[in-house]
Amino acid sequence: MLKAEAKIVGIFNGIYTSDDLHPYYAKLDDRIQQKQLAVPGNNGDGNIESIMMLNPDIVILQAAQEELAAALRSVGVKVYTAIVEKYNEVFQTMRDLAVLTGTSERAHELMVYVEQKYAAMKTRSSTIQTRKKAYFSWAHGRIFSTAGRNSMMNFCLEIAGVENACPFELDQPNINPETLLGWNPDLIIMWNDSPNEFYKRKELGEVSAIKNKQIYNLLPMFSITRIP
Repeated sequence: MLKAEAKIVGIFNGIYTSDDLHPYYAKLDDRIQQKQLAVPGNNGDGNIESIMMLNPDIVILQAAQEELAAALRSVGVKVYTAIVEKYNEVFQTMRDLAVLTGTSERAHELMVYVEQKYAAMKTRSSTIQTRKKAYFSWAHGRIFSTAGRNSMMNFCLEIAGVENACPFELDQPNINPETLLGWNPDLIIMWNDSPNEFYKRKELGEVSAIKNKQIYNLLPMFSITRIP
């Protein structure tokens, strides 16, 4: 989106192998569409020698990839670790990447666009008199892994005009069936699993969202609207 794709020399191969990721990343770069970019590592793992052979000026990693970042730095490779778990961190990462790639003007354009969309959503959701209570569950069958109040998803739920059913000031707490029954959410929002993950659990039958079939999933995972 920074229009700096020509500077990229390698990516993790999960972008190629994932049916959820590849169609969307392919729209950003023809080399990804044709699977022509080098793949010196998989998600979370990287081959140090393969990365060094690409002779990158800098390697961009997620902050969670601490071991890989340390290994690369130990052999003299410059590394930038991105933290994008909260709204403000997304903007800071955008600014940092813009400095690294010489695309500050484009980054400003994108941030203005996002702020305008955010303001419009906030205005619209502020008119809701009674907010429904929503429970969010993560992917791969982890229906009891949710989003706490200290998470990006909590921010998304609030902007959408619903209240997070989870009261914990955590990022991704794990709960049990009894806790979910006690929260009794009006809605359940799933990352990319089937609602049957909940419907098949007989012990959850009295949860309002399940009883009233108010379960929704975020498919496709990356619904990309037109970016200016």
